[in-house]
Amino acid sequence: MSYTDASSAPSLPQSPCVPDPRGSVLRSLFSGRSCHYRHKEHLFLEGDSCAGVFLITSGRVIVYTVTLNGQRQVQSFAGPGDLLGLNFSGLHTTSAEALGDVTADMMPRCVFDRVLQTSDGFRKAIFERIDQMMEAARNQNTLLGCKGALEKTATFLMDLDARFSNGGPSYVPIPMSRSDIADFLGLTLETVSRMLSRLKSQNVIDLPKANCFRILDRRGLYRIAGVEVERIRKCPL
Repeated sequence: MSYTDASSAPSLPQSPCVPDPRGSVLRSLFSGRSCHYRHKEHLFLEGDSCAGVFLITSGRVIVYTVTLNGQRQVQSFAGPGDLLGLNFSGLHTTSAEALGDVTADMMPRCVFDRVLQTSDGFRKAIFERIDQMMEAARNQNTLLGCKGALEKTATFLMDLDARFSNGGPSYVPIPMSRSDIADFLGLTLETVSRMLSRLKSQNVIDLPKANCFRILDRRGLYRIAGVEVERIRKCPL
């Protein structure tokens, strides 16, 4: 069977079920210095001074914190159109590490603060993004606190499909490792692998390789993830 490899997947296509919240307005207003990062290179570390705000233009970034006992907690996976370093305490509260090659526009903090005060359009776009980030944080809290292992895994795949699928028959990339997914979902690596295998054995997904998948039974995946019936009805079979 032929399939689209993860490396050839589009950067951030429109989802057929969930509208893409990362429009072009912010990107047209955000004018920063283009920075390039290699795999495993950090954009910034937790505790660093906030020298600037980053707008991801290509690639994927893992955003995480480290607990006092040394455990890593993945907060999010950022992609094209996402903002990083958007905090006002003066210090980064998370670390951001490149998953593969990453390009980002970095706007110095002093410039960002000035434009935020003087540009109504920029300020509106930033506040909309903050609202989206808060909603994502609420969803993550629900994911970690209220869902079982299979529900968490199904929700993760559903969100990956929403962000990176082009709505056609091509396979969706999984750019992060199983360990990254486990730290994001609050599961063990073995549990993540077992849940993916279960979804595959139930013919809910096709998983020909570790770095890509395709939804075979969209309604089934959404039901497992605990998504509302109304949302399922808006999605293709």
